[in-house]
Amino acid sequence: MDKAKITISQRLLLTFSAVFLVVAAYLFFEVLQYRDDMLREKKIELGQLIDAQSSQIQAVIRSAQGMSNREAKTQAANLVRQVRYDQKQYFFIIDEDLNMVVHPYQPVLEGQSMLEAKDSKKRELFQRMKTEAFKDRVGYLEYEWPKPGSDIPVLKLTAVTKVSGTDWIVGTGVYIDELDAAVNQRFIRAGILLTAWGFVMWLLGHYFVTSIQRPLARIAQNLTGMTQGDLSTECPTSSTAEMAILAEGINSMRKRTQSLIAAVQDNSRNLTRSTGKLKTSMLIVSDGSERQHKELDRIAESMTMMVDTIFLMAGHARDAADDMQSASQHACEGETIMDQARNRVFSLLDQLETSAAAITELNSSAAQIASVAEVIASISEQTNLLALNAAIEAARAGESGRGFAVVADEVRTLAQRTGVATDEIKQVIEVITSGSKAAVDAMEQSAEETKACAEDVDHAQQQLALISTAMTKVKDLNLQLAAGITQQEQVAREMNNNLGEVTRAADEHQVTARHLDKACNALTELSDSLEQQLTQFRTDTDIRAAI
Repeated sequence: MDKAKITISQRLLLTFSAVFLVVAAYLFFEVLQYRDDMLREKKIELGQLIDAQSSQIQAVIRSAQGMSNREAKTQAANLVRQVRYDQKQYFFIIDEDLNMVVHPYQPVLEGQSMLEAKDSKKRELFQRMKTEAFKDRVGYLEYEWPKPGSDIPVLKLTAVTKVSGTDWIVGTGVYIDELDAAVNQRFIRAGILLTAWGFVMWLLGHYFVTSIQRPLARIAQNLTGMTQGDLSTECPTSSTAEMAILAEGINSMRKRTQSLIAAVQDNSRNLTRSTGKLKTSMLIVSDGSERQHKELDRIAESMTMMVDTIFLMAGHARDAADDMQSASQHACEGETIMDQARNRVFSLLDQLETSAAAITELNSSAAQIASVAEVIASISEQTNLLALNAAIEAARAGESGRGFAVVADEVRTLAQRTGVATDEIKQVIEVITSGSKAAVDAMEQSAEETKACAEDVDHAQQQLALISTAMTKVKDLNLQLAAGITQQEQVAREMNNNLGEVTRAADEHQVTARHLDKACNALTELSDSLEQQLTQFRTDTDIRAAI
């Protein structure tokens, strides 16, 4: 039997049954012990009687003076025939050859051999008596033998002893059916007592089982309701102290469970609200990230255009430097030729026209450089504004836009430096424009005063020297401008690469926002599932709300 399936009533029944069986076993063995004690007392009594009779026989034989041994034995035998105890009990004598010497109730057996006499179980009766007599001072044996006047064998206890100085064996016995009757009577009284004890035990067991089973049934019913979600029913207390403690513990557990479920329900609702807010925030972040991505795309396009423009400006600056180098060489050649100008006035007129055309072209180039410088200044201002906007957006983006803020600050610094360089270029262009205009005026005057050019050759030579020096300076400035624009081109390309990294980071940010949105949806579903499961529990709060 599985111990886990044994109920308390069955356990109590087993306990009371075990106690009943122990008491029954005790009474049974006590009755058996009573029989053994009576049998032992009877043996002691028979032993004392047989010793007394043997001593009396010996005394009679010794006191028979002037008689023969045979006469003395006859006198002793007659005495034994007359001896009675317990009114009807007697002594008998057999000799060592198993001949019956004395038998008061069956005289016909006297003188007959008892060698073939057997009890009801076909055992040699008197041979066993002889063996027991010679084994101990007093020997005992049990056998079945009919009572006088009856043929029904009855259990009998016999004690035998060897009479010292003779060949006689004297014995006596008692039927122990009366002993068995007393034992049976003892069994009957024990059975009655055991029945009364069993009835009392049954009453006590029924009382204990009922006093325990009923409160346990109520508690089990209450616990079954709790397992099914009903926490509104209070477990009734019992008059039994232990059951009352158990009921109070269950009620305390029920209240704590109700509090726990209420707290979990509140937390679930708070979680649902927080998840909704978080989802709204994630939508805002996702929209902002998408807008940021679009702005970055536009910035990338602008940066690409700016890089192309800067690359074009660098080419123009290098071309201008080459032109200025060529003009400087022409000026040097013009200074050399001025020594021959006195003899070649008309030739000088043509050269002056050529120089006027070159200066006019130079003025046009200077105007183009000024226009390019204005474009650079405009791009620098736009770059500065874009960098400022990018820094603002990076500040809004928080930690994820920190790197982009650094790049935007570098772009703004570079734009400021570009603006400063553009102002310097404008100043140089103004100088070039002023010089070109003066040269044109001079050429016009030279054309009008061709005849007087000889006097002015020295002055023109000096002017050509100044022009050569100015051209050298412009050449150097153009070289510096070309180098700065080249450096700006490299920075712009690096900014474009960094802007690509920022764009990829924005993409990752947008992907992360989508993942967080999915996590918010999963969390919302989990919260709804938890709240739905908690609705299965029925608490006191639900009952009051229903009322």
